[in-house]
Amino acid sequence: MLINAIREDAVTMCMIQKRLNIASRSFIQMKMLKPAIAQGYVLRAFPDKPSHSKQRYYLSEKGAKLVKIIISTDKLLGCPKCKFCPWAAHEEQKL
Repeated sequence: MLINAIREDAVTMCMIQKRLNIASRSFIQMKMLKPAIAQGYVLRAFPDKPSHSKQRYYLSEKGAKLVKIIISTDKLLGCPKCKFCPWAAHEEQKL
């Protein structure tokens, strides 16, 4: 889900929160961003200053390749309506 929320953009934490509909910054930071950064899927605009006021996150080459693989295997979790939410959520809510 994080990979879908970032996609081709350089995004702020606030943008990630909105796209994923998750209010907790600490949850996103600890459970999503830190592992994705550690595994090399996501990069910081200011790598030496994680709490920089203008910090943005973007996909690394490895992350961009993962998006292409997901798209090519037709397992993309992004909804065609909003591109960020899990597809199943729309089906459950019948939107």
